[in-house]
Amino acid sequence: GKSQRFSSVSAQFVTQLNSLHSTLQSTTSHFVRCINPNTTKTAESFTGGHVLHQLRCSGMMEALRLMHAGFPTRCPYDALYDRYKDMMPRAVASLDSPSFCEILLMALGLDKEDYQLGITKVFFRAGKLAFLDQLTGSEYKELAPDIANRVRIWLIKKRWRRHTIAVVCTLRLTRFLESLRLVRRLYHATYFCMLMASRPMLSVKRAREIRKRNGAVKLQAEARRIVEMGRLHKKYWALLLLQRVAR
Repeated sequence: GKSQRFSSVSAQFVTQLNSLHSTLQSTTSHFVRCINPNTTKTAESFTGGHVLHQLRCSGMMEALRLMHAGFPTRCPYDALYDRYKDMMPRAVASLDSPSFCEILLMALGLDKEDYQLGITKVFFRAGKLAFLDQLTGSEYKELAPDIANRVRIWLIKKRWRRHTIAVVCTLRLTRFLESLRLVRRLYHATYFCMLMASRPMLSVKRAREIRKRNGAVKLQAEARRIVEMGRLHKKYWALLLLQRVAR
């Protein structure tokens, strides 16, 4: 009974140390900083100025600023890939894990400044822990259908933007080529007028021959263009067919 009532300082220290160790093992702490909460050694009592002075002297304030400016929260690619790959479209699920995670974060509307892609992990800025817990938490199965729908909508918007850009580029290229043709016609007409003006003895028959020759050259060029466009269309449709078969 006496041995049970008596407890030395070292025994209390060992007990408290084991309790602290158990608490730390139950968390995911990356480092530990011990702070003296008060000068009276009273339990459950914190002196704000005393604690703040220790944090400043130990460099904790600067460390927190660096963590806030950096990307302290991280998550492996495989953790997100294994959870959501079976619920995504085939075009997304067939990607590698880094590309899959990038598309997933972009589809969820996360700003690119709030995360960085590493070799094996994706890094988030401070304050994005709740977003990460929502993705990797135990309730992810309830959120997975909504996330999959967002990814599908994002893919549709991306393809629509790609097709829109292609149409705009085609229209601009067409207008540019048409302007080039107009400039070329103006050049040939001006050259012909100058030729007729500088050579008054040139017969009308010769002038007609020159115009026929120029017309034949233009007709041949147009025929070659039509043939090349036909070949290009055949290659394009063959490539689309191969992509559909591969998918």
